[in-house]
Amino acid sequence: MRDDGPSRRSWLLLTAAIACAGLLILMPTQSANAQEQQEAETSLLTEERILPNEVTLDNLEAFQEQMRRDLPVGTPKADVGAYLARWDISHHFFGTNYGSLGNSFHAVLEDLGIYHGYTPRLNAWIDLDDTNLVREIRFHLKFL
Repeated sequence: MRDDGPSRRSWLLLTAAIACAGLLILMPTQSANAQEQQEAETSLLTEERILPNEVTLDNLEAFQEQMRRDLPVGTPKADVGAYLARWDISHHFFGTNYGSLGNSFHAVLEDLGIYHGYTPRLNAWIDLDDTNLVREIRFHLKFL
């Protein structure tokens, strides 16, 4: 039986070295991808939000879009209530016994500034379906 000891060992060491080098090359890429993903997630959490007490007539549409992104169709009722409470948005839930207004959250943002002597108020109706998931969000701007 012939001993291929040194050449076989050299071959195995070379193969292992190439594999390790390949992993070292991939690791920074994977690490960079993971870092990019983490930065993207962090930016979503720290994105420039319009707080309810900062809503004005100038940023009203952006706030409405933000709210629609935060509470997409299919959001559970409990999450809607928690969202409104977390952001300290004045709201009330109307149960199914309220007829056409039933199974809806009514949220109100007051004091959006002064417009030609009137005070604008944003009413948001968050309608739920029969399974208590968000069906739609409607907004109505009222001047008092």
